[in-house]
Amino acid sequence: HDLKLGQCIHAYIRANPNFHLAEGVQSAILIGNGSGMAGLLSHIKQRVATEHYQNWLIYGERQQAFDAIFADELHELQSQGKIAEIDRVFSRDGFAEKYVQDVLVVKKAELIDWLEQGACLYICGSLNMAKAVDATLQEILGIEQLHTLRKAGRYRRDVY
Repeated sequence: HDLKLGQCIHAYIRANPNFHLAEGVQSAILIGNGSGMAGLLSHIKQRVATEHYQNWLIYGERQQAFDAIFADELHELQSQGKIAEIDRVFSRDGFAEKYVQDVLVVKKAELIDWLEQGACLYICGSLNMAKAVDATLQEILGIEQLHTLRKAGRYRRDVY
């Protein structure tokens, strides 16, 4: 907000070795919001490149009219069968499912089925979203199951 046109900014890339793709995982559930799309989309592209198409993206933003980033690319990947399912929610558009955790509640049976078949969960985005997703997953799966997923490396997060 404070930069002037042409002014430089100093930044760095921070690695998160705990957020890399798990080896041998056939299915991935990718959940995120905001700039978390960067991490999720890179995972999707890597999975597509290795011909792993059992991908479910659950992604939230504020308004569809302004925040539907990568919508065309994601739609194309889904129409090609490279993403099995996409659920996009927009918190300020007045729909019942406003947040990514709302999708998890509505699609509880599908979530459980994917996890029973060995899916890995990847969460990327804001800390507030991640806390809400974590709480919802605890309600749906139970704290022990969530702990088991973490311990097995099937619940990976990159949150900020």
